[in-house]
Amino acid sequence: MENLISKLEKAVNGELAPTEVYSELLGEQELIESCIARLKPFVLQELSNYSEKEVKLCGLTWQKKTAPGKWDYSNIPQWNALKGKVKSLEEMAKQKFKASEKGQEMILADENGEEIPTPIYTSGSETFAVLKK
Repeated sequence: MENLISKLEKAVNGELAPTEVYSELLGEQELIESCIARLKPFVLQELSNYSEKEVKLCGLTWQKKTAPGKWDYSNIPQWNALKGKVKSLEEMAKQKFKASEKGQEMILADENGEEIPTPIYTSGSETFAVLKK
């Protein structure tokens, strides 16, 4: 870990290429995440030995929780119909926004004749992706 921190400092100071250190950190992150995932069922098994919902072990507080359930409405025809209407409205609103960017005015109304405002668009921040090839 010390070696990685030293390399991080060198990358920040311009002594090493940031991409080189970043690549090495990604490799370490992958290894750590794999180890954590592999250990998780064993940690759950160990925690099952305690009746309390919260246990202090190894300088940390461990809380036993049940993940929330997931609702699936896809078997409800009314829900599917409304979801389809939302998608259609979103697509029309996007077209209205794109037209306004070009200086064109587009009047968009719902089934009751009420005008639908132009949606608000917030640009994403610049980032990058790392591809393993």
